Parts: sequence; structure tokens; C-alpha cells
Amino acid sequence: MYNNISSYRSRVRNKNVITTEEEQLLYDPQTSGGLLIIVPQSQVDAFLTKLSDQGESGYVIGKVLEKDEVPIITKNTF
Repeated sequence: MYNNISSYRSRVRNKNVITTEEEQLLYDPQTSGGLLIIVPQSQVDAFLTKLSDQGESGYVIGKVLEKDEVPIITKNTF
């Protein structure tokens, strides 16, 4: 995990203060890759409904914005 932190920390800006535990979760190899689905904003509600109809859960966790000075910006809502 510490390799992930040292490799990516300069590419992430946290909009508010996060705890060490929250930072570790953000960079944990178990939570990176393969877990996200990107859906056009206009199709989010229909997609979540389809998931629910099939007994699955889905959550909107972010949105794609125009490029900023760093590629990833977090906003803590824990």
C-alpha cells in the first residue's frame, strides 16, 4: 500500500482533511481497479434501477469533471 501512496499522492488533492485510516483506504490495493463503472449522467437512474431489479446495489460515488491541476480530487463525505 505504501508504494501506492508514494506513487499517487502527488496526483490527488483532498478538499478536506482526511485521517490516516481514510488515506490508507483510498490507496489500498484491494480498493483499486475493476470496481467502478462509468455511466453517462443521463443514464444513471435507469442503470441503478436495472441493478436493483436484478437484486444488486449501485451507488454514485463521483463524477467526471474537466481536467484540473491534479487528476484526482477527493471530497470526504464519510
